[in-house]
Amino acid sequence: MNTLQRLMLSLMVAGLAAASLGCSSTSSCSLDEETVDVVDGWINEDRTIYSSVDPQKLPYLDGGELPDDVPGPAPSFTHFPANRILKFHVGLSGYPTTITPTLSFSPDGDSTVAPCAGNQCLIRKRSKDLIVLKNDTCSEFWVWLTASTSATPFHPVSDAGTDQSDGAAGAGGAPETP
Repeated sequence: MNTLQRLMLSLMVAGLAAASLGCSSTSSCSLDEETVDVVDGWINEDRTIYSSVDPQKLPYLDGGELPDDVPGPAPSFTHFPANRILKFHVGLSGYPTTITPTLSFSPDGDSTVAPCAGNQCLIRKRSKDLIVLKNDTCSEFWVWLTASTSATPFHPVSDAGTDQSDGAAGAGGAPETP
């Protein structure tokens, strides 16, 4: 490699290094980082399941009006714009073994939700009291967060560890015979 090629290569490396000095994360957004505390949400009586949206109101997330017999405001997801950190104060009885952030492009779910992927919802911290998510993208979302201290939070389990759903099944999922 001659002197001119070495000089050109050195200048290119120096230029790339200088261009990357302002990057502190995977996000290339120019928005300042913002932290928001989320203190509302639903938690079951045993404090083993948390949901940022009341599960009884989930069917009404499509922007519709709540029926007269359903109390409280219409549910919505939590605003999650680019470079935002959300601190969900969950108040569980133990360490959350299952954390599920779900995204939408509208606050009411608009019938379309998807699981987080990549750096859309970085889980920065999880404890029985606090779950911290960061949107490390340049996109705006709304998030619904669920957390549980159980691996199967919404399925009753017997002492034997089998699912107690109506369609009884034996070992390996085969129907039981009388």
